[in-house]
Amino acid sequence: MKIQSKQNKKYVPIIAIVGIAILIIFIVIFFIFRHTNETTVTTPSKTQETQNDLDAKQNLIDNPNSQDAPVNKESGGDSITITSSQATENVTIFTKLINVASGSCDLKITNGEKSYTSTVPVIYQSQFSSCAGFTVPKDKLSTGTWNVTLNVNNNEKTVTKTATIEVN
Repeated sequence: MKIQSKQNKKYVPIIAIVGIAILIIFIVIFFIFRHTNETTVTTPSKTQETQNDLDAKQNLIDNPNSQDAPVNKESGGDSITITSSQATENVTIFTKLINVASGSCDLKITNGEKSYTSTVPVIYQSQFSSCAGFTVPKDKLSTGTWNVTLNVNNNEKTVTKTATIEVN
């Protein structure tokens, strides 16, 4: 009997290691399944949203004077969002244009008598459009509060949005 007892003790560490390994495998599979399940739930709604945006923009391109395509509402530029970011040497102006598929963006930044202007094309994207980009060297601007005016010209109409930025 004592011999069997010693042989059983040899297998205890091996059985414990196998049990821990199986537990770890189940935990990993649980988290992978959970992550895959969440992705599967959200993906169809994003796909449908993207398709709706593409359809709306295509309708805007095909029918620029359509009442269904609110390109330029008289809401003071509610279809435009302006944000900025500052790096060591540049100030970058970001734009988000809703219901604008093509055209040009005219940027004017003023502070007293100082001003900076730039014109770039509208870049069409599936979710929203944007201006091609405004990166202003800080040596063109001084420290202080600057008024930003963005005119988006589309289908012979213009939407204007104003904002202020603080340059450090």
